[in-house]
Amino acid sequence: MRVTSGFFKVWGVEPARGRDFLPEDDQPGSAPTAILSDGLWHSLFAGRPDVAGRTFTLNSVVYTVIGVMPASFINLEQNGLNPEPTDLWTEMQPTAGALAPLGPNLDVIGRLLPTRRLEQAQADLNLQKAGFNHIYPRTAAQMEWGLLRYQDTVAEGVKTPLLLLLGAVGLVLLIACANLANLLLARAASRRREMAVRAALGASQGRILRQLWTESALLAALGAGLGWLLARWSVPLLARVAPAQLALPIAPRLDGAALGYTAGLAAATALLFGLAPALSSRRLRLQEHLKESAASAGGGSSQARNALVVAEVGLAFLLLTGAALLADSLARLNHVNPGFDLNGVVTAQTTLNQQRSASDAAATRYADAMVQRLEQIPGVESAASITGVPLTRAMNYPVIVPGHREDPFSDDVEWRAISPDFFQALRIPIIAGRAFTQADTATSPKAAIISAAFARYYWPNGRALGASLGVPDPVRGRAPAQVQIVGVAGDIHENGLDTPPPFTLYVPQAQASDGMNALVNHWFGLGFIVRGHGDGTSAAVRQAFAAVDPDQPPYRILTLESLKGASLGRYRYVGTLLGVFSLLAAALGAIGIYGVQSFAVAQRTREIGICMALGAGRGRILGQFLRQALTLAVLGLTLGAIGAWFFAALLQSLLFGVAAHDPAVLAWVAGAVLAVAALAALGPAWRAARVDPLQALRQ
Repeated sequence: MRVTSGFFKVWGVEPARGRDFLPEDDQPGSAPTAILSDGLWHSLFAGRPDVAGRTFTLNSVVYTVIGVMPASFINLEQNGLNPEPTDLWTEMQPTAGALAPLGPNLDVIGRLLPTRRLEQAQADLNLQKAGFNHIYPRTAAQMEWGLLRYQDTVAEGVKTPLLLLLGAVGLVLLIACANLANLLLARAASRRREMAVRAALGASQGRILRQLWTESALLAALGAGLGWLLARWSVPLLARVAPAQLALPIAPRLDGAALGYTAGLAAATALLFGLAPALSSRRLRLQEHLKESAASAGGGSSQARNALVVAEVGLAFLLLTGAALLADSLARLNHVNPGFDLNGVVTAQTTLNQQRSASDAAATRYADAMVQRLEQIPGVESAASITGVPLTRAMNYPVIVPGHREDPFSDDVEWRAISPDFFQALRIPIIAGRAFTQADTATSPKAAIISAAFARYYWPNGRALGASLGVPDPVRGRAPAQVQIVGVAGDIHENGLDTPPPFTLYVPQAQASDGMNALVNHWFGLGFIVRGHGDGTSAAVRQAFAAVDPDQPPYRILTLESLKGASLGRYRYVGTLLGVFSLLAAALGAIGIYGVQSFAVAQRTREIGICMALGAGRGRILGQFLRQALTLAVLGLTLGAIGAWFFAALLQSLLFGVAAHDPAVLAWVAGAVLAVAALAALGPAWRAARVDPLQALRQ
């Protein structure tokens, strides 16, 4: 990332080693300097403490290291498909010559004064706009003026998934609280005689309440302590395995604020699950409870216990529904045909040096040499070059379609320069016309191949072959290049499996203009596709790059299968975590049903004995307790279905190919919840059916 001096001051972060950029470093002609990330410091210089003053070469320019940023500082490159942390910062030294002809595509950041609001800063910016419009009218016509909070820009893609996970954690916590409240209610019911004795001996109601709250607080404190220990292990792990789409600008860490949050949460949960037993203790009837035996005490709070179980089942159903919908989405995504064959394909990218990026002829010579070298690797079937690689970001560029000049879709066409064997290497079918050949050179008529979606939209009659397109040149003053469509290729999901195939324009690498070559290589790398077999393909690809030009190294050597997995990372990560929370919620719900039924059997043992002595069969007793459990489960499912209706709005943006209210998924989850409820109640119901009537009557 190229930055001006003052960049790190805006963030309020100083280098952990060395110094920050100075204003004089930003002057044109100053010695090139650089600041490293903590990760690059360790990987490039082995974490040497004397790194300041050392040099390295970048794009044929020698840079001197002046500092290293702290490990906690993460500066994300927001590029949509593949956001990743910045590893290296160099000074921009901005001049008109350095930015032209590619255009000043710059981000501007600043920190507001404590006394200023965003609206006031926006008003100041609007005043600046008037003067800018007068001096640069052409540029101003293409610019939008506005301020955004940095938090809003970096959280745009991660806010919904993180809110979803936060909600899932909160629901699991509520289920756990309901479970503990149920257990404490049962315990309070069996301790009514004890509490009555305490009250009779002079204990005030406040004293009894404090005792119950103390017991609840002790349970909450022990749970929070265990949770804190687990978090110290799990939070760094979850941050490391999080996909790029959920990357955050700051590393999550357990600090004093997190500890205070945990303590506050523990206090809140103590109040929450200690509330029901505390309220039940206020209804003590001393004379009645002192006469009760320990075996017959309790039972008056069965409605509260049943209500808590209903709430647990409803919340568990809500979480299981979300997990099932995400699992269904992931399964559907895995079955999406990307439009090309991923098996055995390795991709590599490189950023062309200044000489090659400035001249299309030089870029073509290098691409051809690399393809020939890659094809010589043992086990390689075919190789090809492309600007960027599929399933990663690429350049969208306006295209002039005759008769559709005002069409908005023509401004957002994926532009790809490829070598002749590209379609063969990825096994993309040519639906109509022909593929590129070695005869499509810089001096031959300019040819183009478009995607099927492009052809269907603009030529629904199927007459795309032979039509001409205009491709504006990025160099100001040059006329658009006219290209003739010679083929129509199959659609591919090059921007991710969860997005529709874009309109794509393919041109021969040899026929790209110098301006287009400079533009695309400024923002994107030159990619290579290698189809082959064998475990050593990646290492051989790196050796091939070194053989052609050791000063033109590759980066991000990955298989297309791994790129596909990365494009699905958000679904897999959120779905896995939500699935874990859902299973935990289901287990807690089952424990709740088991506990309520077990307590009911223990309290009604004498009643069961009387019923059996009067002729009730074991099957009737078994069915009675199972029906009671399933009734609670059905009530919980009803409550959960209502909650799922509101939950769908948050979940819909993460789903693919399935509606948030899909009846098949809801029915499957409901059946699973009923099965779990029946299994949880089966043990207590079986014990009730095997009660010995004589033994029960003697108790």
